[in-house]
Amino acid sequence: NLGAYASLKASHKLVWGHWWRTLTVYMVPGILMIIFYALVGMIGYGLSDKAATPGTFGVSDIVTNLITGLVMPYFSALAYVVFNDLKLRKSGDDLAQRLAH
Repeated sequence: NLGAYASLKASHKLVWGHWWRTLTVYMVPGILMIIFYALVGMIGYGLSDKAATPGTFGVSDIVTNLITGLVMPYFSALAYVVFNDLKLRKSGDDLAQRLAH
């Protein structure tokens, strides 16, 4: 229920001190997906008819759309888990911080 600026400010405060960890959690699966999409695109291009008319879907387009439909819920769940993990870390109730003291 915050405005745009207040939301960005709250997000900045939440990630502060955990920036590298948050970046890594998002970038590793993101890079793996980029590599996978590139491989699917190369394989699909090799299997498709190169003389197909523009605007038609090739094998790689169909497979990429199916994979995107399966992967997007994962990234949504990842964002939810990271958000709650950061909230827990900021509150000081996580196990790692308890063991450190």
